[in-house]
Amino acid sequence: MDYGCALMSRKKKTQRRDGFTLIEILIVVVLLGVLAAIVIPMFTDSSQDANLAACMENLRLTQGAMSIYRLKNEKYPSQASDLSPYLQSIPACPMGGSYTWTLSADKYHIVCTAQHTPSISHVCIHEDQKPTAK
Repeated sequence: MDYGCALMSRKKKTQRRDGFTLIEILIVVVLLGVLAAIVIPMFTDSSQDANLAACMENLRLTQGAMSIYRLKNEKYPSQASDLSPYLQSIPACPMGGSYTWTLSADKYHIVCTAQHTPSISHVCIHEDQKPTAK
């Protein structure tokens, strides 16, 4: 009796394979790519929204400082640097735009020149109004 041949043929039949096949790895890579394509645009939109909200909040802070200045001096400031006692620093747009100030004794108009989103070309504020995005 030759038991060696019978043992070898059983070993070959019950042998387990180790690792993944190339097809299995490709399927996982494709699925990860699809998930990334879905998730990444969501993060991009949220960062634009956060920058727009930060710009509008800068304008609200400036508006508050201008109201305090007007209460104490009975007029709006003639230049942005007059607000320095009421603000730690003159706000800057998080998108890199600049704020254009139009000031007079009874009116002001502040416009941010940054392109915040494709549909919003600027953010502005007028006396005693909420900031608006146009």
